[in-house]
Amino acid sequence: LLKIINQNIHTSIRHPSANPAERYMSTLAQYMRVALFGKDHDLWYDQLADVDICMNETPHLATGLTPVTLFLGQRVNREWYQVLPNAPQLELSPAERDEGLSKPNC
Repeated sequence: LLKIINQNIHTSIRHPSANPAERYMSTLAQYMRVALFGKDHDLWYDQLADVDICMNETPHLATGLTPVTLFLGQRVNREWYQVLPNAPQLELSPAERDEGLSKPNC
């Protein structure tokens, strides 16, 4: 993550979809609508932890890696990796990590 250069991004107040924080909130709202389908919406906070895990462990289109993998530098060990025949390796090679970090954003 040290190779990522932080840049200030100025967005128009009339176009909140260009703001990365607003895009994240939009995605969060979509995930919550799916998680709460057919359930009592007053209990949204019960679903928030599951939605958070799902968002952090879903590979990003631009990098091909999950946010948690990019943050930790290794894949998280899950129980189902032991029974799946094509389970991913838990350790990322430096080349694999650099490739995920250097891919352009969509």
